[in-house]
Amino acid sequence: KPALRRFRPPTNATIFISQDRHLQSDKVRGQIVDQSGPFLLSGNWWDEKAWARAEWDMQLENGELVRANENDGDWTVDGIYD
Repeated sequence: KPALRRFRPPTNATIFISQDRHLQSDKVRGQIVDQSGPFLLSGNWWDEKAWARAEWDMQLENGELVRANENDGDWTVDGIYD
C-alpha cells in the first residue's frame, strides 16, 4: 500500500474545472484523470477549536497520486503518494 509523503506546509493549489480538470501547484501539476472523495473529516467538534475539511485523492495524467483538500473554496495539496 502506498505511503503519503506529506508536504510541510501544504502547498497552495488551483483546480481548473473545464472539460479537462487540471491541478496546478508549486510542487505538482497536471490533468486530473481520476479522483476519489470527498473524504469528510472533522475534529474538536465539542469546543470553539472545531475544524472540518474535505479531502480528495487525485490521480494525474503522469501517474502521480496526490492528496488534496478544499476548505471554503481554497485548495491545498497535502502530499503525494509514494
